[in-house]
Amino acid sequence: MAREALGAESCELVKKDSCRAAAVTEQGKIEQLCVLSDDYCCIRGYNGITRLGIVFDGDGTVQSVWIIDSEDTPSFVRRIKRSSFPNQFNGYHGERSLNTVTGATITSQAILQTVGRVRERVVEVFLQ
Repeated sequence: MAREALGAESCELVKKDSCRAAAVTEQGKIEQLCVLSDDYCCIRGYNGITRLGIVFDGDGTVQSVWIIDSEDTPSFVRRIKRSSFPNQFNGYHGERSLNTVTGATITSQAILQTVGRVRERVVEVFLQ
């Protein structure tokens, strides 16, 4: 899954401070990272945890976010997947506010918080 998400022929597992990620490196420098959100934090939505896949570039910018699975209410998760909600993370550096999905507000807020916390930890552990 990580190779496909990273669009790379090869990647390696990197671990540091109990965190792990699939990484694409070039000359010893991390160019991209793919992580699973539940390795970093689990924020409950309306009815449960939503597990995300997140790809970052080498400076901590979010390249993509997708829902792997969710314990949350299926109709809320479908609403989020069908909206443009996941696409708003593309190019996200943590500097702008992002929108929630009407009718799935609590679940989408949990996803927003999850991406923010995972990004902070990824930058702290792997990219500084």
